Amino acid sequence: MLRFIKLIFTSCGVVVLLYVLIALLFWGGFSGMRACALPDCEKPLQFVHRGVSGLPENCLRAFQAAFDKGFNAVELDVRQSKDGVVLVFHDADGKRLLGIDSAIDQMLWSRLKDKCILGTEKDKILRLDMALNTLTSKGYLYLDIKKPSAALADSIIAMVNRHGASGKVLVASEDFGFLMRIRRKAPEVMTVMETFNAGREWLYYLIPVKFKPDFYSGASTYVTDKHVAFLRENKLLNRRIVFDVQKENYQKYAAMGLRHFIVDVDTGMSRVDFR
Repeated sequence: MLRFIKLIFTSCGVVVLLYVLIALLFWGGFSGMRACALPDCEKPLQFVHRGVSGLPENCLRAFQAAFDKGFNAVELDVRQSKDGVVLVFHDADGKRLLGIDSAIDQMLWSRLKDKCILGTEKDKILRLDMALNTLTSKGYLYLDIKKPSAALADSIIAMVNRHGASGKVLVASEDFGFLMRIRRKAPEVMTVMETFNAGREWLYYLIPVKFKPDFYSGASTYVTDKHVAFLRENKLLNRRIVFDVQKENYQKYAAMGLRHFIVDVDTGMSRVDFR
């Protein structure tokens, strides 16, 4: 048993050493990150969470309303149907929004395409292709990937390239392998590492420069003074996106020097309320 444990630790050490060597020789090392891909990284991005509430979430009307109210970005959720169609949909199943008690990734697009969101008569599930075609001319899109896969990464890359939208789309996931695939196959596409909360700052130091995400996002409740000090020290204040920001606490986080937020907006609000 002791020899077996020693072998495991030796093998792990070899793997870590190879990773470090490859990172240093081919991936730019671990210090710093690539230049910001936005025209102005200091200019605040305010992503409206699933579009304006009071309208069906993740639908075209809710996103268009956000831009009409003066916001410059929207956050939307991304999944795939069983046959690989890329959808804008939050839940893992259709029970809450469609009245169908089945997993989204187990249903064909032909079953989903004509379903209206419950409570509406015209708002249907939005395909990501349509969202890119309609919304990227208005502002930025934060794609919150709900179930990462290699096939989904490749589909998103193809769609973003087809619409010439690489400068307007931020692909976000907790799955570093997924983000790494995006960066490797389409370095022009911006990526976001999610759940980058207080206590997880060490991840920043482990990612080689070539694959470091363009942005880091996490919940507002995990933004501490110590976390902000880390962001400031590593010049990441303008690379941090903060989730769950309300009208009531917006100024608190803005005063910390943070710039980019995913905000909850209802039909009675406009961007003026987040200044």
